[in-house]
Amino acid sequence: SRMAPLSFLWMSLAAVATGEVSDIMARWSELRGTWALQVVLFSAAISFTLNITSFMANKSTSALTLAIASNVKQVSLIVMATFIFVTPVSPANATGILVVFLGSGFYTKVTLDEKERAKEEATRPQEENAVAKKALKAPPV
Repeated sequence: SRMAPLSFLWMSLAAVATGEVSDIMARWSELRGTWALQVVLFSAAISFTLNITSFMANKSTSALTLAIASNVKQVSLIVMATFIFVTPVSPANATGILVVFLGSGFYTKVTLDEKERAKEEATRPQEENAVAKKALKAPPV
């Protein structure tokens, strides 16, 4: 896109202005002997892949669907962390978790019902046209 080079320029200027580049260069000999560069490059590749996947998903769904999926993912992570770290859940937290899951389930049902209704409406005129053609072809009695 046209914004990527401009974003790169601004982020590079910000990295230089905040001293990040000089800090990295000052510690380069120390960092070179570790996995730091590989970890940063792997993280960048994963982030790039995530962005591409998000753009592709946005083509086939809506922004609202992606936002709801993101909320469900976040709440699912919270629930898993709660079980893993044996963290107590307050009634307010449990209510929030329940609302997210019920809301996303309801949204999914409504979306699927609308798609099914649209499919039925799309096939209905074809069926009516087929019946009308048969009636025209039928010999008079």
